[in-house]
Amino acid sequence: STVILDYKTGAVPPASSYAPDAMNDFQIPMYLLLVEQELVKLPVEHAFFLGLAHKKVDYIVNDKTKISQDGATAARTRGDFEPVMKAFLTAAECYAQQVKAEDFRKTDSTQWDTCRSCPHHRICRTTFIVAG
Repeated sequence: STVILDYKTGAVPPASSYAPDAMNDFQIPMYLLLVEQELVKLPVEHAFFLGLAHKKVDYIVNDKTKISQDGATAARTRGDFEPVMKAFLTAAECYAQQVKAEDFRKTDSTQWDTCRSCPHHRICRTTFIVAG
């Protein structure tokens, strides 16, 4: 079986980041797409983050029969992860269209908390602070 391990020295995206209707992290779906369709061309049965700072494993995709999760229930099988993959592909297509159109505006529905937690908020042109 194919396994994706993403080592993290800082924060680890929780499994809840991969809700099809509220996805706020695209790493694992992107990795699955690249591995399954471009690189290995085999299905990924396991994908998880290894948090080095906190010595923690966060399972995102796991069939649970081959790799025990020590009681954790957030991970989904690859089949159960398919709605997330569809949502990711829809979002990726939308982003591609926006880039082609050179449309880099934030949506009206994007809240300040979302912007503030973005790793690019310090360089983003969404908010300006002018000191006098």
